[in-house]
Amino acid sequence: GLVKMAPLRAVALATLGRIRLARGDHPSALEATRAAMSGLSSLSGDQESLVRLAHCEALIAADDPDARATLTAAKAALLARAEKIADPKLRLGFLTRVPENAELLALSLD
Repeated sequence: GLVKMAPLRAVALATLGRIRLARGDHPSALEATRAAMSGLSSLSGDQESLVRLAHCEALIAADDPDARATLTAAKAALLARAEKIADPKLRLGFLTRVPENAELLALSLD
């Protein structure tokens, strides 16, 4: 039931947030990504990266004061997941070849 739908809902809301962001609707994008973040605990790795990326992008676009801390936490969570990959080549691929991961690492507030 609802437990199985939580990851799908979070990913859909993150995607909706990114679409709204692309259209320039920053408040609506932020609303969608905040809702997506509420489902973070139910997500697998790639889904988590997408939700965190969308939320960081929305915070940055809205010039939200939480943007810096949220981006720092998102990058730390990603790097912690990467550390669990023993093989250095696979770890590098995880960080650079998974689009959401590479985009998250490339995000900057400067």
